[in-house]
Amino acid sequence: MEAFDEIAPDVQHTRRKPWLSLKELEDCGSKRVLDLGAGTGRNSLKMAEWGATQVVAADVSVEMLKIIRETSKADWDKIDAVRCDAIHVPFRSSSFDAVSFIAAIHHIPGEKWRREAMEEVKRVTVPGGRVLVTSWAITTNAKGKRPRMRSIEGGEDGDVFVSWGDDVDRFYHILSLDGLKDLVESAGLKILNAYEERTSPRESGRNWVVVAVRPEAGQDG
Repeated sequence: MEAFDEIAPDVQHTRRKPWLSLKELEDCGSKRVLDLGAGTGRNSLKMAEWGATQVVAADVSVEMLKIIRETSKADWDKIDAVRCDAIHVPFRSSSFDAVSFIAAIHHIPGEKWRREAMEEVKRVTVPGGRVLVTSWAITTNAKGKRPRMRSIEGGEDGDVFVSWGDDVDRFYHILSLDGLKDLVESAGLKILNAYEERTSPRESGRNWVVVAVRPEAGQDG
C-alpha cells in the first residue's frame, strides 16, 4: 500500500468533501460506525458530525491514518483511527450498527479476497445494521478523457493500474453494478437499494452504490 502512503497529502487536499451517497447513513446518530477504507477520514468526520457515538476509521495506509489523527482532534472522543486491511477486521462479530465501505473494494486484488472482505463487513455488522458499499466505475472528465490506466498482464478481467500524477499507480478492479451487487449478496447481506452516483457536475464519471442490511436472526436468505 505504498502508493496510498505516497499520495496521502494530495488526497487530503483534493478530496475534502464526503461522498454524496454517505447520506444513506445519515441516521447514524447514537450509533457505533465502522468506516472501512477510511482514507483521510472525510466520511468519518461527517458521521461524527451527524452524532455517531463512536466512529472507527480503519485503513491500511499509515500516512492516511496520520492525517485522520491530526484532522480529527476536535472529535477525538468520537473517532478512533485503526490500521487494518479489509480481509482481517480486528473487531468482534456484531460490533457496529453501520458500516461504510466506500471506494475501497475496487482496490482489493482477487475475487476471493473481495468476497472475504464483504464477509468481514457482514460479520462485524449487527443484525439489522446498515451497510453502504461503493465502487468506482470508469470516469471521464468534461472533455471526455479517461484517466490514465493500463491493464495488468496476468490479472483478472477488469484489473488495471490507474495513475495518480506522473509517478504513482494504484490498483483497481473495475466492477459492474451487477458485479458489486453479487459481492454484497454473496456475503449474505440483503440489498435495499443499488444505483449509479455521479462523481461531480464537471465529470461524466460515476460510482456504483449498494445499500444493504444484515438480516436479523432467522431472516437469512
